[in-house]
Amino acid sequence: MQTLRVSVPAMSCRHCVRAVSRHLCDVPGVETITADAAAGIVTLRGTMTVAEVVVALREAGFPASALP
Repeated sequence: MQTLRVSVPAMSCRHCVRAVSRHLCDVPGVETITADAAAGIVTLRGTMTVAEVVVALREAGFPASALP
């Protein structure tokens, strides 16, 4: 299992957190999602790939990039 941190600058409110979480739940391998709207960061744990996460967020209207 890996931990992946993703910057999602457009995620700025609780509604955005719910939308982001809802879309990420459908990504294969995602086990846990922690979203921080104030920081614009989502932390995921599971067996998902960075590409799958970034594509899911982009399709949901939330451009994202992986953090180191």
